[in-house]
Amino acid sequence: MLSNMSTELIEIDSAVLRDLLKKRGLTRYDLAQRLEISTKTIQRWLNHSVRRVKLETLMKLAAALETSPEELRKNSPTVSVRTTDRAVEEICSTTFLERIRLTDDWHNYLALLKTIHAGQLSSEQRLLLFKNIGISSFYLAKFRACRLYLEQALELANLLDIPYQQVDILSWTARRAEAMGNFDQALHYLAKVEALLPTQNCMRTLAEYSYIKARVHHHLEQYEQSIGFSRQALLAEYARQNVPNCMLIAVKYWQMGNTYMRLRDFSKARMAYTRLMRASEKAGWVRGNAHGNYFLGLLQHFNDSPLATPYFGKARMLYRHASGTRFCPESSQAEFVYLLISQRYAESKVSLLRRLQKTRNTHLYFSLAVLDGLFLAKLHPATFTMRPSFIEKAKEYFRRQNMKSALQITETLEKKSTITHKELIQLYVF
Repeated sequence: MLSNMSTELIEIDSAVLRDLLKKRGLTRYDLAQRLEISTKTIQRWLNHSVRRVKLETLMKLAAALETSPEELRKNSPTVSVRTTDRAVEEICSTTFLERIRLTDDWHNYLALLKTIHAGQLSSEQRLLLFKNIGISSFYLAKFRACRLYLEQALELANLLDIPYQQVDILSWTARRAEAMGNFDQALHYLAKVEALLPTQNCMRTLAEYSYIKARVHHHLEQYEQSIGFSRQALLAEYARQNVPNCMLIAVKYWQMGNTYMRLRDFSKARMAYTRLMRASEKAGWVRGNAHGNYFLGLLQHFNDSPLATPYFGKARMLYRHASGTRFCPESSQAEFVYLLISQRYAESKVSLLRRLQKTRNTHLYFSLAVLDGLFLAKLHPATFTMRPSFIEKAKEYFRRQNMKSALQITETLEKKSTITHKELIQLYVF
């Protein structure tokens, strides 16, 4: 039944309306006269250029056609036009969300969002609420909840026909697929984003699209493409009309530095991590600062420089401060590498076991953690032994995703009984 819906806009089924006019032997002009509206309005309902009407209008239309409102109503979600809740508007704003990204306080933010009653919000605010719950769930590695909330947000964005929200939600959906290790799926969503980009004149959306694209190409070992998209993402961040967001700039340098590490281009990696550090310090982003210190320390270590130790000490202190309730597999990997090259094998094992437990719901990071476990097992067999079933699972994933380097190094390590510290440096996959 249609009741208590004065704040809802209801979609008319244009096909049913056309059939009823034909059955009743009425023209558009006849119906317009009965409703005391223009024939243009009737035409807009029929050609779907105006799809939704108030409940009162639907009731009058049903009476004029001698049918029930339910028959005319299209079976689709309704659009709420309730009054804007200013508190929700602030909490779900882009500015507020970026502050949360800076502090990494996703646990408390998600708890706050879940206290909001979605049914009491307008459709636009409900969209923002669902999107931000999806984003918070992503950062807390609750990937199933992330998918469900982003799907609901996208359904509302499509219904309301808000292209910039469609782009944003599809980008986060692609980011989730990338984190899960489903690269074909990530590229599928990115293709949808790319189709919508010409309708946007927003550097932020271009920057995020390019950043996710860079990450996917990085994982697929297409490094030149990854560097190209990282540069495009940085250019878009610097070209934003307002003051550039230093934290988001730092994120892009983080990705670029990681790709240069994969390429073993250590001079360019140092440049990227140094800029990551500068941007992180300007933004006050502790996690980015920790990551930069870890990898600058690793670069110093590869050059046999005694300056590596201060970097590592600062990195560990910052990482402990930044971790909170959120687990970051990339930062955890950086700490693991530091412990491994420092020959602190017992601590390496504790760090690795935590990663294996925390990444079980994502094929990508679990497989990379298994590969790290192989390095530890071959470098110091007395400390750790990697399960053969885990190794086979990782190898199968690398094959399926065509991650040739990761697969080759896994198979190389399997054949060795032990490796030296020098071989660790030569073979390690950053």
